[in-house]
Amino acid sequence: MRATGIGSAREALVPKGDGLTRTGHVLLPDQRVYYQGLADVFLHRVERHLETKDRIFGYRARYARTAARPFGKPLEQWLEWDRRVKRVASSGVNDAAVVTDVAAFFERVQHGILEKQLRDMGVTPAAAREVRSALKGLMSGADQGLTQGNDASSVLATWYLDPLDKAVVRAGYEFFRYVDDMRLFVQGEDDARLALHFLEARARSLSLNLQPGKTRILVGRQQIKQEIMDKRAQIGAVAYVYRKHRKSGLKLVRKAWRSESRRKPWSQPFVKYLLNRLRANRDDLGLTWCLKRLGTLDWLADVVGPYLSLFASRPRVQQAVESHLRSSRNVSPFEEVWLLRACLSASRVHRSFLDYAVGVVSNRNNEPGRREWAAVFLGRFGDASDLAEVSRCSSENAYIARASIVALQRVDAVSRATTYAGLVARFPDLRSLVERVKGLASPFWPICDVW
Repeated sequence: MRATGIGSAREALVPKGDGLTRTGHVLLPDQRVYYQGLADVFLHRVERHLETKDRIFGYRARYARTAARPFGKPLEQWLEWDRRVKRVASSGVNDAAVVTDVAAFFERVQHGILEKQLRDMGVTPAAAREVRSALKGLMSGADQGLTQGNDASSVLATWYLDPLDKAVVRAGYEFFRYVDDMRLFVQGEDDARLALHFLEARARSLSLNLQPGKTRILVGRQQIKQEIMDKRAQIGAVAYVYRKHRKSGLKLVRKAWRSESRRKPWSQPFVKYLLNRLRANRDDLGLTWCLKRLGTLDWLADVVGPYLSLFASRPRVQQAVESHLRSSRNVSPFEEVWLLRACLSASRVHRSFLDYAVGVVSNRNNEPGRREWAAVFLGRFGDASDLAEVSRCSSENAYIARASIVALQRVDAVSRATTYAGLVARFPDLRSLVERVKGLASPFWPICDVW
């Protein structure tokens, strides 16, 4: 089977914190496992060829190849990058800094350039060609772009900038990067402008452009302190205490939440961080805040959804979610999908909620992602007539058909398929894809959270 046989990734609009949206991609379970397994084939080999690994953070191998999460958690790497940047910024050695990132980074990655760079990093020609072929299939035949929202894409994106990293470090600049967010420190304003031009030229050699709206030259230690040191100081302070002393850290998290949740506007990164900490401790302090703001938190839906799932069996949570989904304020398919996924962890739901899901599945004009998760929802809680409706609709849309596999077999959609063997049983095409990957290199590690 050719790699392009895995089919195209489905695009979806993902809300951003500024009220706009960006394009994300939804991969089917067999596509996701194949794509991730392909990156794992040479993950550790490429890691050995990175000259600037102490300055580059994001999705890089941190643990053994047998680990379920070889990259660690993105937050861990972001915090490490943030600590390194703050350490240099507070040293007092540099009087100027450049803050920038890449415009439309994932969309502009050139497959041909990426294939060449993989070969230069020690990847075999066969594996490099397979990556290029797979990406072309996922991107509907285009020769550029990476699917957004997948670990494998983040790994490839991190490697894509390796020539830029080498050039900047070899030029003698103090440089740190997290995926495409870059910080560069120099002695003065003139040096900063030269460094920015140098950085821009290296980006263009990779068919990339820097983001004008996010590019700034900071001059003077006071401005560096305000922009770099203070901006994320709240997260860093709470995170430090939380890591060192969980009990004391939780008290600090709760105190910070009470303060931050009353502010207008909120600090979006800080709210996201605090809500994740409350979720990790199954603390319902933020529950009322989230329920009252459904419809305004679509940019935070991927955090609010998992948080609400902890309390999905509570009647007031189900009533609030159902009421929102039926209201005119329900305008974000992205948020609706996460709310439906949250309610999958309930022990049972009211009949009226199931009737709503039947209506979503039956309406062909609905966004495919909504129909998918409504089908899984009915499979989790519905009766025979509900499952019959899912079965009827499954012949209309390939994505609904995939969801109906989960629904009709009564698979627990919260735990999902966490092992390769479990996936192969449900998706026969996956075996041939994986055999192709295994022919390129080494053992396949279990992949968690494939949905």
